Amino acid sequence: MLTVVIPSYNHENYINECLSAAVKIQIENLKVLVIDDGSTDQTANLVKDFVKEKKLTNLRLIEKENAGLVSSLNLALQVVDTEYMYICASDDVPDFAGVKECYTILVGRRNLGFCIGGATNFYDGTGEVSSTYRQEHIDFFRKDFSQNEQDLFLKYPAPLLLQSTVFKKSTLVSIGGWDERLKLDDYPVFVKLLKQYKYGLEKDFIFAPNINVVNYRHHCANTYSDISNQFFMVQQAMNQLASPRIKEKAIGMKAAYYILLSIRKRKLKAVVGISRQCSMAVKIKLPYYMFLCIFERISK
Repeated sequence: MLTVVIPSYNHENYINECLSAAVKIQIENLKVLVIDDGSTDQTANLVKDFVKEKKLTNLRLIEKENAGLVSSLNLALQVVDTEYMYICASDDVPDFAGVKECYTILVGRRNLGFCIGGATNFYDGTGEVSSTYRQEHIDFFRKDFSQNEQDLFLKYPAPLLLQSTVFKKSTLVSIGGWDERLKLDDYPVFVKLLKQYKYGLEKDFIFAPNINVVNYRHHCANTYSDISNQFFMVQQAMNQLASPRIKEKAIGMKAAYYILLSIRKRKLKAVVGISRQCSMAVKIKLPYYMFLCIFERISK
């Protein structure tokens, strides 16, 4: 059985679209769990209205005080009582056919811990659509991460989405769920998962970008739209997860990447903010890391 977990916070403009897609997933005994993180808008009320209007018995809403997304995900991990779970942010739209296809693969191959499906970017206001995953993701997943920490931290292809992934619940339990000291939800979890797998792609997990699992919404309120904050969250995770021998370079390369991105988007405050967040050792080497970033992109 599968539980669709929908963490929500102030997404009154999007929650109905997400719910409408989630309840269309044709899996026997499907469960849908919405965990609202203290929304101050009408999100929670819209969920209640949706349940009442559709007369649903398999959709549960949990309302909690605001404590962040990671807190909501750990609560979900405690509450979910099915073997498999799928997590979708309340402003995104699950592809009900894709979720079912990934779930079916996992049920048929019990050794797999998770199935990363494909994702489609769509942009509010412009109608632009694109694929989230690229060739660099395909190349990345062919590596043996249990023996190769450098590639895991230096060549991690962003984004890698929880909401395009169907998990065996026990897989997430095995790494202790989400670290509540960290703000990021996806990056730390995938790093911990990939580090523990000895056999890798096709034996421990599967990457199927041809199976679209989620339509990933881009809008002005997305967390990633604040570039300086995005770097802070990545830096926080790398400080916690990377070994001392790779940590400085990993943080330096990410700082360079986000500074170059800020320059391209003409966000001077983000450039200043990221520079200030770096330790002095990394700050001194920033020009070097920026050169490496530029060289890597040119050489691709």
